[in-house]
Amino acid sequence: TLEDIVSGLEKRLSETTSISAEFAQEAVSSGIGNKVMSEGVVYIKKPGRMKWVYAEPHKDILISDGKLVWFYQEDLNQVMEMPASRMSSAGRDFLLGSGSIRKDFSIKLSGEDEKTWGLELSPKEADTGLKRLFVKAGKAGFMITSITIEDTLGGRTVVEYRNIKVNPAIKDSFFDFKPPKGAKVVK
Repeated sequence: TLEDIVSGLEKRLSETTSISAEFAQEAVSSGIGNKVMSEGVVYIKKPGRMKWVYAEPHKDILISDGKLVWFYQEDLNQVMEMPASRMSSAGRDFLLGSGSIRKDFSIKLSGEDEKTWGLELSPKEADTGLKRLFVKAGKAGFMITSITIEDTLGGRTVVEYRNIKVNPAIKDSFFDFKPPKGAKVVK
């Protein structure tokens, strides 16, 4: 049942303190509809830490220490910096493992296949950036294998995870960031 799936997913998320995984991402912007494919490795550690290291098509880094978020674009030698609190709240909390699925979202089943269940999560409160999330969770262990993010401007990002490691030892300092020498910092 939906209740069983949500309970299993919440249990998995509550028992998970850190994750590392390879990812493949497809982002389609609203309006012009151009598609950008990228891949790399992601690390997430509760509370509020994340590091997305992109290998293709550019060697970008998206990182947060829980207080600030930095997006470093190597090809432009530019860093965009903002408070983590400016990220869309429900989406941020879900992706960083600090939110509550039942408290923050209205939940519906959105299909299943042989290995996964699909859930559609719509924020209960108006969210400045997030329209809804589609989550695929494995039937064996409730591990999230993909997330689709629909934003309020009509954009859509699909992230698929491979080689997932649960609760690897990651030091907090791994999520520290200092702009490279000479990089332009935009706050």
